[in-house]
Amino acid sequence: MTSVTRYVGGPGTGKTTSLLGFLEKERDEHDTALKDIYFLTFTRSQRDDVRDRIAKIYPDAIKEDIEKRVRTIHGAALSELIKEGLIPARTKDFNPILREGKNATLYAEFADSVGLRYSSRVSTEPDNDTPQKYTGNIFFNISRYVTQQYTWQPEDWIWVKERTGETLPAIYDVPELLRKWADYKKERGYWEDDDYINLAVAKNIVPSVGVLVVDEFQDLSPSQYMLYRAWRDSGEISRIYIAGDPNQAIYGFRGADPAFLEKTTAVDRGAWAPGEVPQSHRCPVNIVATADKILGTKSNMTPKEGDGRVSLFAPQTTEDFVKSVEKLHRKYGKVLVLCRYRFFISNFATALSEAGIPCTGFSPNRVWGWEQVMADSGAWINMKEVFHTCLAIRGYQETGAPRTIPASVARDFAALLGVEIPPIAIHKSEIDTGVFISTLPGAERSILADVIPKLSIAPRKDGRDPRKYLAAAMQRDHTIKPGEVILDTIHASKGLQAPAVILHTGYLKKREIDYIRSPRIQGEERRVYYVGCTRASEALYFMDGLAADHPSAPPLTEAHLI
Repeated sequence: MTSVTRYVGGPGTGKTTSLLGFLEKERDEHDTALKDIYFLTFTRSQRDDVRDRIAKIYPDAIKEDIEKRVRTIHGAALSELIKEGLIPARTKDFNPILREGKNATLYAEFADSVGLRYSSRVSTEPDNDTPQKYTGNIFFNISRYVTQQYTWQPEDWIWVKERTGETLPAIYDVPELLRKWADYKKERGYWEDDDYINLAVAKNIVPSVGVLVVDEFQDLSPSQYMLYRAWRDSGEISRIYIAGDPNQAIYGFRGADPAFLEKTTAVDRGAWAPGEVPQSHRCPVNIVATADKILGTKSNMTPKEGDGRVSLFAPQTTEDFVKSVEKLHRKYGKVLVLCRYRFFISNFATALSEAGIPCTGFSPNRVWGWEQVMADSGAWINMKEVFHTCLAIRGYQETGAPRTIPASVARDFAALLGVEIPPIAIHKSEIDTGVFISTLPGAERSILADVIPKLSIAPRKDGRDPRKYLAAAMQRDHTIKPGEVILDTIHASKGLQAPAVILHTGYLKKREIDYIRSPRIQGEERRVYYVGCTRASEALYFMDGLAADHPSAPPLTEAHLI
């Protein structure tokens, strides 16, 4: 009989570390080899982190073997289906896996064929509010949700509104369109992620491993939970270890339900085991107390030592906001600015960038201007490298202290000025900053301000120009480097932390109505803001304002925090 061990712990308690600890015991007490393990994660970034850490448990394992044993849940299911010949492997000419972010043309083609308006620029993420005019985008959101429920039929689409708040403008026959979309994919040999999860369940595909580990269990969709149950009940897996926190279940937009973690049969460790409530290594007393107030119940953790700071501020202008970010950066060194919806991010990003404060997102190009931008030639430029090159030039011009720049970075920078660096100037793949400056033409040798406007970087059509951002950054007396101020959504921040967090209170009117009408959405939104609060390890600041005529977040007003 398969034994299941469940570890529950709040933010910063080391759930993944505990799972890896179980694997160490597997190795030592059961002589479990790496080939007998599947460690499944929810995100690719978490997968990559676990791969690095599991290499220390199995130091003799080669990289390729570790990659096979540590996968996302989707990756594991797909691998097993390919192995069984139920889905063809990807070739250079054809990839059977269909994802909207990479295959927008196919989505647009189908939408056009059935008279739905579609835009590839509209995000499918939960922190985006799809404009009602894009009926095609909304249709695909609904299609994904229906598929993720595993047991739902096309006629069940009507329940999506109650579950998520997603609505679809009047269309004659939504179930018929859902069936047409399924046929469209099948005829062309395509599978969306949730299609092949359901296939793995239907075909009872079970991996040949003795030990299964599933992290962030509270994030499983119904179809993923059905896959887990099929594996658990197969009798082919000896021991299963799962970890999660129902208070951090924030993927209700695809059907994730904390009840999957709460009700699954298991032996408990961590917060739900008698006398074992784990301590957070991240959140101090006041931050935990505030998060619990939003949640309406106790966290699955005890706070770390120290009070921590919780405060509210209400900037009247974006300039006030910028000053607050700089002040917090001076004190804490790193600042997260979190919003519930992407709608609010653009104005904050522009204000910070125009003030010379580089701001980036948690993944590449989530925030425009400080990562990849386009040169006049059409080539992509790494703005972080451009920033650090300018910083090195400024530092040398101010102090004369010897510095070096990687040769490849220097070449790319010089190319933006139409200059080639003589090979003789490069020593051991680096170039001295003073030597590099001497290769620049004329006036640029002495004044950095003359260099930046001449960089052949293309401004956007809306007038935003990375060169102006860069020039403002070089004029600041307090330098903030890319990666030290992160601006993104609460959903994107899950699993991450910073000493100081600014949590914006802005909400959307439409979502406020959904919140009032649906207890299910109320619970989800409280958990979302709980996650936002618990990213902070030292200080949490609620920023009320700069939301135009939009309301404040109901979970925060109900908790009397604003």
